[in-house]
Amino acid sequence: MNGALDGGYTPLFLAAQNDHAVVVAVLLLAGAHANKASTNGTTAIFTAAQHGHLKVVAALIDARAEVDKALNDGRTPLLIAAQMGHKAVVVALLEAGAKVNKLSAEGTSPLYMAAENGQGSVIAPLLKAGAEAERVMTDGRTAILMAVQNGHEEAVAALLEGGVWVDGAWGERMTTLLIVAAQNGRTRMMAVLLGAGASVDKPRGEYTPCVLHFEAYTLNSKPKL
Repeated sequence: MNGALDGGYTPLFLAAQNDHAVVVAVLLLAGAHANKASTNGTTAIFTAAQHGHLKVVAALIDARAEVDKALNDGRTPLLIAAQMGHKAVVVALLEAGAKVNKLSAEGTSPLYMAAENGQGSVIAPLLKAGAEAERVMTDGRTAILMAVQNGHEEAVAALLEGGVWVDGAWGERMTTLLIVAAQNGRTRMMAVLLGAGASVDKPRGEYTPCVLHFEAYTLNSKPKL
């Protein structure tokens, strides 16, 4: 029942990975260990969360699977679900008590990974559950800074709606979000930030966002949309 293939993958894990909810239920009723992990720490609920298999996640939660059990690298089911943009799974894990601010070994949070990967739909439930919106990660960046840098307008809009300060600044040079967008030539992102009240004249050193946007345009022929 709990025997495993090379790598430590059990029948329950493989059923969860492939979204076989009925098989998962049968295995759990037969005594399968809901929290048994592979050699790298992956559990059935982690792989189900990763692939967005809501019914499987719900069955494992009902079987008292540990919602915060992490891989060897510290990634939790909530973090991977947020990173992949599986909103229903994110909500289910949060309702089951998943820790919204638990960090991976690299120092990244579920909110940060959602923002970095442009998963705007999961940001509101994470913020509602108490995600630290302006927490600075170990790399010195925040969730909204990564979203701006990567051009994820929906994620940025969700973070701003959740109360993140549009004129926040980071690093020794006090770089603002509008500066980052301007320097990367992201016209639509600039529109989002300006619409939220970003200061158009707040400089970084001697340069304003307008100057940096002009430089980005002339260096790259046309701005990124």
